Amino acid sequence: PRAAEHQVESMSLRAVESAPPLDYSFMELTCPQDALDEEPRGLKDRDPSKADAPTTHLKLNNNVITCLDGFHEVVPQIMPLAQLSMLDLSFNALKKVPPELLSLPNLGLLYLHGNEISSITQVEKLAEIKPLRILTMHGNEVEKTPGYRNHIICALPNLKKLDFTSITAKDQEAAHVWKGIHGKQPHKRVRDKD
Repeated sequence: PRAAEHQVESMSLRAVESAPPLDYSFMELTCPQDALDEEPRGLKDRDPSKADAPTTHLKLNNNVITCLDGFHEVVPQIMPLAQLSMLDLSFNALKKVPPELLSLPNLGLLYLHGNEISSITQVEKLAEIKPLRILTMHGNEVEKTPGYRNHIICALPNLKKLDFTSITAKDQEAAHVWKGIHGKQPHKRVRDKD
């Protein structure tokens, strides 16, 4: 348990040591391509002593993004994809987990809260992101799924925080007991069409 806490703390420390995030929030972006027409916030105020520090965070929150088509072509024009460890897509109009997220090699923190994701099977796809440790999904329709937290803890066993709340050893134990009782399909749910 202490090692897990240390991992989350070290992620936070790396965030402090890196350059400020590339902040494209509140720009009414509809897709990643739109970011190329905007200047991210904070570049003018950047500390010159940290000019060589890598940017590891990308904020695309509070826009009207519905999909991430072109993400892997656009982001490398802004920052190296391999550096991307934190992605904020909160408060957009995503109905599904974008498949583009599943191949990000170092994504450890993902904010998806305040979108329109309604299927737990969409959230299960995030298990493909092995370094993912911190995830937010609250404010999506999926949050109303019976056993939501337990289901996600079981589906994404590497998570250390879900919806800004730490996942304790007791949470993991309770989730596995819940899974044993309810099995793989614990409730009726709308299946994805894909």
